[in-house]
Amino acid sequence: MAERLGRDVAAQGVVVVSGIARGIDAISHQGAMAVNGRAIGVLGTGVDVCYPKENKKLYEKVLQRGAILRSSRWEPTPLRRISRFGTASWRACRSAS
Repeated sequence: MAERLGRDVAAQGVVVVSGIARGIDAISHQGAMAVNGRAIGVLGTGVDVCYPKENKKLYEKVLQRGAILRSSRWEPTPLRRISRFGTASWRACRSAS
């Protein structure tokens, strides 16, 4: 039902806006993509992180045909996740900007 709804509204020119999580969110986006519709994916993570990882292809399609947004103010993935420097360095980078 979610796929059909996503497909039907996208075919009418409506932009599908939802998360890209497992289940109904991803399925509604897949419906929109099936009819070359437009979509906006709303993430709870940084926009540079596709979560869940199994939706990477869907994330890329939505990015091509619409937009990826974060549900709150933008911040990149914390450096403590991607760097050996840890949280103190991340805080220092944030305060410097």
